[in-house]
Amino acid sequence: MSEKIKFFKDEKINNGFKVHGARHEEGIVANYPGLNNAASQPVWTLAQWGVYCNPLKDSTKRVNLENGGFIYETPSIKITSHPQNDEYDLRMELCSTEEYKGHVRNYGEDWCHILLEQGDLCFDTPFLGELDELRYTADLSIDYCDCRMKKDVFSHNTHSCQVHQYLTVQDLKKGHFMWFGIPFYDHRYEVFPGYIGIDSGKEDASGQIIINHAQNAFSNEKVIVGDWVHYDVDLLPLIKKAIEIAWGYNKFLDADLNDIKITSTNIGWEMFYEFNGAVKIKNMQLTGTKR
Repeated sequence: MSEKIKFFKDEKINNGFKVHGARHEEGIVANYPGLNNAASQPVWTLAQWGVYCNPLKDSTKRVNLENGGFIYETPSIKITSHPQNDEYDLRMELCSTEEYKGHVRNYGEDWCHILLEQGDLCFDTPFLGELDELRYTADLSIDYCDCRMKKDVFSHNTHSCQVHQYLTVQDLKKGHFMWFGIPFYDHRYEVFPGYIGIDSGKEDASGQIIINHAQNAFSNEKVIVGDWVHYDVDLLPLIKKAIEIAWGYNKFLDADLNDIKITSTNIGWEMFYEFNGAVKIKNMQLTGTKR
């Protein structure tokens, strides 16, 4: 019988999350317990890179919901966990207008993120070469997304707003990795066409290759604001294809799937100019079927 392995721990985000400061050097600045203030240690981290004006802090007030969920809110960020109707597991709202305040971001400057992250996925999970399938499932919905850009200063390449999920696909023998993207929403496109590039654009960027296949490789559903989109796809052939693409960029040369693991994930907003938006997430799983 094939063995099923869960890659994400605490898939329903019941145990809350740690909160990282707006700068990498700040480290963890708060610990937000989960349902009913559960004592279980969070495995998820909420990153708020570049949210300098109104970041979440240890002192940010928690509003408790009757069912054990909660809300943490600043003028820039609102995080809701397990609402009263239990419609979703987590809602992430980012108002970057409160951060940019009219400033037009230039290439090389930081931008606003709010990302749900989980690392250390490789410690008790198999190498990709051991798998017959790597099944990703999730339901996501854009609650709203308002663009506050001024057309006369908008740059298609520099000013965007997106929600994607990323997996780090790492060759543990050689050390390098890629950002493998699962595209969900980009305000510039009705259907995301795909993207290949190098992680750059700010001082602390990783310099590693980013590969996003076109959105229709993951789901045939179009993202309509207010509606749910369901993802159910085997990522293994798409990761293999991404590795082949990376060869053309002198990355992952002579890669062996028996040396490669999924090491981390993140999902959430990146806003490169003035936008306000919210995304809802539920039923997010990554399950490997071992040979």
